[in-house]
Amino acid sequence: MAECVIHWFRRDLRLDDNSALDAALRSGDPVLPVFILDDAILAQPIDARRLSFLRTALEDLDQRLGRRGSRLLVRRGDAARELNRVAEEANAWGVYLNRDHTPYARQRDARATRGLQMTGVVTQTFDDLMLVSPQLMVDSDGLPPAAFDDFSRLWLEQLNVDPQPPGAVEGTFRAANALQSIDEWADSLAPRADGQDTQTGATPASARLSLEELLTRLPRYRGRLGGAEPGSPVWSALAFGTLSVREVARAVLARAAADESSRQGAEAFILDLCRREHAYHLLHAHPQVLRAPGLEGEYVRHWLWGDRLT
Repeated sequence: MAECVIHWFRRDLRLDDNSALDAALRSGDPVLPVFILDDAILAQPIDARRLSFLRTALEDLDQRLGRRGSRLLVRRGDAARELNRVAEEANAWGVYLNRDHTPYARQRDARATRGLQMTGVVTQTFDDLMLVSPQLMVDSDGLPPAAFDDFSRLWLEQLNVDPQPPGAVEGTFRAANALQSIDEWADSLAPRADGQDTQTGATPASARLSLEELLTRLPRYRGRLGGAEPGSPVWSALAFGTLSVREVARAVLARAAADESSRQGAEAFILDLCRREHAYHLLHAHPQVLRAPGLEGEYVRHWLWGDRLT
């Protein structure tokens, strides 16, 4: 008899306001938290700061899970194959995950889903990276508006941010058991930074401090990752998911409603969130753009990760 569900962490390294994780916790069965160090990604040249950020984020997530009576199960290898192996070992009936929109991620997730379905494991996928789903932004040909002005008009029409944060989700995590993480997974990513969070934004706590700093500077924010906040750690937090984009948008809109002097900067920041989502939507519709030379490719790569860690 199946005894748990899996939440596959990827670009959503937090326990709060996490669409797929919340749904998994509501399933009624214990949730096994899993992260896979994907050899196909780690084989590529990756900036050391990005690896350090990821290590800090994962160690913090593991500690938070420890306070909930669980731990982060970390594996390494071919991600689709490892996920199927974990599901079999854990006797899981389902896998919950948030969608990623890079070409490789979509291919990887399709392979993982096919393998799981062959063994009777259900997959549940959710939109979590963006405020407006790609499905709401396409024309009859399945394409989003290419020009930003056209995209932003439609995006603002579809934008609907609940002013209240979501309530705590009831549910339990699967306790630590015989399932084994790989040895010394953290050291395989980056050297230990003497216990310090050297990458601001790599934990939900430091990301929220960066968000508070951003809010105080909204009167001087001029947009396009510029003005008062070039390279804010908030963008890195969004890229790795230590903060949800909904939390960031909610905080910025609330500050604009409460402080007239912040309104113009808040509008500029919301348009920057729109630019970020425009890049994701273009990537979703045209996967080849991620590697394209020229301005369009640079635009997508820039907003995919922000400019904090590029």
